[in-house]
Amino acid sequence: ELRTPLNAIIGFSEIIGAEMFGPAGNPRYASYGRDIATSGRHLLMLINDILDLSKAESGRMSVDLAEVSPARLAETCLRMIETQAQENGVRLVVEVPEDLPQLRTDERRLVQVLINLLSNAVKFTPRDGTVSLRASVAGDRLILVVEDTGIGMSPEEIDVALSVFGQIESAMHRHHHGTGLGLPLAARLVDLLGGRFDLTSTRGVGTRAVVVLPLDGSTPASVRDLEMTGAS
Repeated sequence: ELRTPLNAIIGFSEIIGAEMFGPAGNPRYASYGRDIATSGRHLLMLINDILDLSKAESGRMSVDLAEVSPARLAETCLRMIETQAQENGVRLVVEVPEDLPQLRTDERRLVQVLINLLSNAVKFTPRDGTVSLRASVAGDRLILVVEDTGIGMSPEEIDVALSVFGQIESAMHRHHHGTGLGLPLAARLVDLLGGRFDLTSTRGVGTRAVVVLPLDGSTPASVRDLEMTGAS
């Protein structure tokens, strides 16, 4: 009921903005159409995050496990984030070896996790900074690390960022709008996938997010109780 009318708004405003059926008359009408489409896509993204978080917290979100190549997963995420990185003047570094073993997980949910983490990293990394995605294997676990050279957070700000609808008050954060759901949703999706999520950050240095997942898609205690110190 939320997505269907919004998709119609986005679709028709894109037609108006592109003047697909002829000139709109006054050029401002086409410009307004493009503005409506941009705002509609942003609103749809927020609605999707809210609905996904609601389903995850109510235990109604299911996972569809399948064999996934970590290298292919990284390639998919890179394609989806590289335009944003280019626009922000941020360098992307991907270190995911081709020979890593297959991971049994829900690919769509894991992509959602990584895109949230990468998008946040790019968003809060100043121009000429670096955002990296690395992957490695430790025993029966896959370790994914998203790290940036961005503005970073204090321990108190990390608590806020991981809370639902948490908004950090700083000059750079005020330039970017959102619901504050990206990190909480990523943490809940990782938990849903049977993994562990850890976030560390230093003001003025950068932020490091670590996702640890069981390669076989199970949820053994060893993964739940994994000590994150030293994961890389």
